[in-house]
Amino acid sequence: MKKIIRRIIILLLLFLLLFIWLSLVYFKETKNPPYQYPGNDSYTIKPSDNEDNETENKTMALSSLYPIIFVHGWMGKNIDYLEYLAKLQSKGVAESKGLIDRYSNESICPEKWPVGVAVSAEYYYFDNFNRGIEDYAKELDHSVGLVMNCTGSEQVVLVAHSMGGLVSRKYMVDYGNEHVKKLITLATPHYGFNEFTRTEIVLMIIRLFTGREKEVDQMRPDSDFLKQLDKDDLNQRDNIVSIGTYNVANQTASFGLTVFQSELSGFEKQHFENSDVVVKLDSTKLAGAKYYQIEGCSHTELLGFRKSYPKGPISNPKTCPDAYNIVQKEIVISHP
Repeated sequence: MKKIIRRIIILLLLFLLLFIWLSLVYFKETKNPPYQYPGNDSYTIKPSDNEDNETENKTMALSSLYPIIFVHGWMGKNIDYLEYLAKLQSKGVAESKGLIDRYSNESICPEKWPVGVAVSAEYYYFDNFNRGIEDYAKELDHSVGLVMNCTGSEQVVLVAHSMGGLVSRKYMVDYGNEHVKKLITLATPHYGFNEFTRTEIVLMIIRLFTGREKEVDQMRPDSDFLKQLDKDDLNQRDNIVSIGTYNVANQTASFGLTVFQSELSGFEKQHFENSDVVVKLDSTKLAGAKYYQIEGCSHTELLGFRKSYPKGPISNPKTCPDAYNIVQKEIVISHP
């Protein structure tokens, strides 16, 4: 009886944490961001003791020869990548041109931009709510076309987090693989999210709270969408780089709590081992694409306050410098 009560308490605790996370991302999604446009094969990377390593401190002499477009993940916003834009500019890799969306047009570039620029694109809008990844790929098509017109470049580099990687792959299938010099995905569930996330009760909570039922179903392992996408771009992955991360200590769910430690440890090992909590490593490794594996970064901001976590979100260059260094390297070597 005591064991049953403990398990119930653990599940309630986990669902409370899930509710808090969904509350945070929902608030971020509905908040109107201040859109401002400024003027004219496989590697394992372990986090070093010193985050500001040699690559981190060295300013790149070569700028990107292609414009860079960041694509946010599930329940994200284009504003999430301002840190990345600033970092690339500070390193001399690309000049930040801020945020773009469906309302952006060539008036944001009255004078042609140099090819070495970086922007962050939006694909979430009220009128495409719950229409799925296909609609988001259509929005990305507008952003790619705009950036190519503003720069005169015939190709772009896409950097995409989580579901943004699926949006980008769908864009490449439907609107033009030839327009993408390279796609770099960060913790993208190419083969679906992990076992815990796909349990019916968790999916029910996500659907009820966010209303984004279609895209959640599309990211389920073995979904019709993922199987079709896997067939559609199977022979077009030479220009894709995927990066996955996992928790070193695998103590994710406990968040440093001392109560029910043994029960939580067993639960975590069963559901979260070799994953970033949301996505298993195996799912981030896209067959036929170049692959990097790094330790200790999280999937989202929610896990950032956990003391035992070595680093933070994989999509933030400050909290996950190992991922940033890979992204920077892959951008710079994307030369003809």
